[in-house]
Amino acid sequence: MRIVAIEATPVAVPFKEGVGTVVTSRLVLHDSRHVIVRLHTDEGIHGTGEALPRPSSYGETIESILAILEQVLAPLVLGADPFEIEALWQRLDGVGENTTSKCAIETACHDIIGKACGQPIHRLLGGYRGDRIPLTMPIAMGSEEDVVRQAKDAVAEGYRSVKVKVGKDLRRDAGVVEAVRSAIGDDVALYVDANQGYSSSDALKAGRIFETLGVDLFEEPVAASDDRTRLRLSQTTAVPLLLDESIETPADAQRAIALGTAGAFSVRSPRLGFAGNRKLVAVAEAGGVPCVAGSHREAGVGTAATAHLAAAFAAMSLPAELGVHALLSDGLLTEPLEIAGGHLTVPAGPGLGIEVDDEKLDRYRLGATRKWKEG
Repeated sequence: MRIVAIEATPVAVPFKEGVGTVVTSRLVLHDSRHVIVRLHTDEGIHGTGEALPRPSSYGETIESILAILEQVLAPLVLGADPFEIEALWQRLDGVGENTTSKCAIETACHDIIGKACGQPIHRLLGGYRGDRIPLTMPIAMGSEEDVVRQAKDAVAEGYRSVKVKVGKDLRRDAGVVEAVRSAIGDDVALYVDANQGYSSSDALKAGRIFETLGVDLFEEPVAASDDRTRLRLSQTTAVPLLLDESIETPADAQRAIALGTAGAFSVRSPRLGFAGNRKLVAVAEAGGVPCVAGSHREAGVGTAATAHLAAAFAAMSLPAELGVHALLSDGLLTEPLEIAGGHLTVPAGPGLGIEVDDEKLDRYRLGATRKWKEG
């Protein structure tokens, strides 16, 4: 089997009415702007992936994703066998950065493999969990009243875990987190995510405050490079650190475990793909570190990919951050993903188990579909 054609379509999917602008300590999102990537094979099987323009995390924009696909990645991928994932990654790793562009290609290859084998991806990876995965609902920055309302709504819908964005103003953050904990009670898990936003001194203060408020996980309090502060936090507060941007590779995860800062790992399909995350999860299991499947507010393709990752391994024991998919006005799929009662039903069909709706793709496209063919 060979990859004979590649397509890439940039899209902008609005959030549902009432969601408003999504704000964290590092970014502002008015809608979900991603690139849908399709690979076509000489045997008539196609696979789909989703590339994410997140300059604050990966340094990529829609324009750079399309440019790297056209100028560098498409020539490396055309003619390749989608089953030979490791060989393909050897080619792709010769290109620095451009993480989500490469992972979209790898996701599409796994989609092809699953379809060819007649099996959903999560069963090919490990098949640990059944068809439903528990979710957490990440909540962006906003007024205390709005954040509390969203947290209460999530719990009313069946979520047993919420994550609140912090990292800009410690006094404001403390008040919001206290109000959320009071509103949702002690039986619902509460995470906070600073997206590397705190200074070292504020992070240490925050750790003590969040411990008194019953916070269960403190995600990326300081810059990814600041091992020193993360170590001090792990020694001075009982709130485990959830590592995300500071573990870009399995080697980073090994270092964090050795250092003693690894409370939990955030596993993201756009950062390492299925193959790389399989290695990361193996490191986590060896170190006794639980994992959560993270989300960048992907449309249906990216959300389905992460759902399969969350369902594959025993170490993916924390609720997946895929509840935010329900806040998009459309997932671009022929059959929407099922999110209800604080759980997501993992697609049961072969590969990703989903198909993109071409009519919806046309409706939300930002420009023409780019196409590259073998030869």
